[in-house]
Amino acid sequence: MVNEASGAHGEVFEILDGSPTEIVLSATPGTYAKWISGSQGLIGSQGLVKFESNALDTWSALTRYPVGSAVSHGGHDWTSIEASLDAWAVDTTYAADALVSKNGEDYVSLAADNVGHDPAEAGSDWWALGNLNQEPTAESTYWTDNGERGDRLVIQEGGAGTYRVFANISAEGDPPTTFTWGVHKNNTLVLQMLSSAVAVEGIRYPLTITGLVRLIPGDFLELAVSGSAGSETVTIYCLEFSIERISED
Repeated sequence: MVNEASGAHGEVFEILDGSPTEIVLSATPGTYAKWISGSQGLIGSQGLVKFESNALDTWSALTRYPVGSAVSHGGHDWTSIEASLDAWAVDTTYAADALVSKNGEDYVSLAADNVGHDPAEAGSDWWALGNLNQEPTAESTYWTDNGERGDRLVIQEGGAGTYRVFANISAEGDPPTTFTWGVHKNNTLVLQMLSSAVAVEGIRYPLTITGLVRLIPGDFLELAVSGSAGSETVTIYCLEFSIERISED
């Protein structure tokens, strides 16, 4: 099927072009799937739906991010979190990069031997507000890792309506103890399937997701795997994925 978004009711938009998408599930709890393999995606004259790779803003060292902000950095998605830091104490000596809180704000020390300098003082040369120049890393106090960045399907103008979503998933090897494959709308899980030990035609653990999702312009959908394989590594394939608009708002 040609990858075009004409907007006709009942048209099924094939996404994978028959090429399986592979995800290796390890101890990382959230890993996003690629929607496409070697395809330009669904871009039509009406712009009903399209693929948007790395759609989140890229993290910048010059930006202060409020709690809940989402960015892309180093091939992963990140969400800014509350650091839950110790309160600043006037008689404590702080090293460079030390983190404290005062009056509901978080601060990072800019110098060594930092003692007696109030972080809330305007124009301080000793402290900067938290999440400024704090790079998202696996050990970050200010960020949680939402998993590898995947291409996502974005609804464009004229694309409002109810969509039928279908995905067919398989896995090699035993599934982890806790494992779900899901479709996320705007970072919220809307459809999911738990792992199940079933073998059909030589494919281990096939999982099928199907359901209806209401979408408006600006909404985005992502395939994601959630769970942890512990010390195991499980290879997961998306054998087929499609989206069909069945009604228009």
